[in-house]
Amino acid sequence: MPKQLKDVRGDGSYFVRTYYLSDVVSFLEKASGQPFPEGPLEPSLTGGEVAERLNVSPGTVNSWSREGILPGFRVGCNWRYYPREIEAFEESRRKNSQLIKFNN
Repeated sequence: MPKQLKDVRGDGSYFVRTYYLSDVVSFLEKASGQPFPEGPLEPSLTGGEVAERLNVSPGTVNSWSREGILPGFRVGCNWRYYPREIEAFEESRRKNSQLIKFNN
C-alpha cells in the first residue's frame, strides 16, 4: 500500500510524494549496503527492566550506556536494550568475576 509523505523544498514549500514500502526498502538497502531485516523487530527492554535484571540502579544502567559499557540504543531520550545483548553482557560479567576470584 503506498504511503504519502511530505517533501520540503528549499524555499519552505512542500509537495506530497507517494512511496511504496518496497521502494523505501530498496533505497535503504542500497544506501547501507546491507539487506533490510525481515519480519518483526526484536522486542527491547527499558532501562528499569535492565537495572532490575542486573541488580543495579537505573542510574548505573544509564551511565554504563553513555560510556559504551552496556550495549543499547536511544529512542528519543530513553535508552532501550535488546535481551540477547544483555544476556551477552551478563555472561561476560560472570566470566570476568570468575577470573578475578581465580587470580586472588
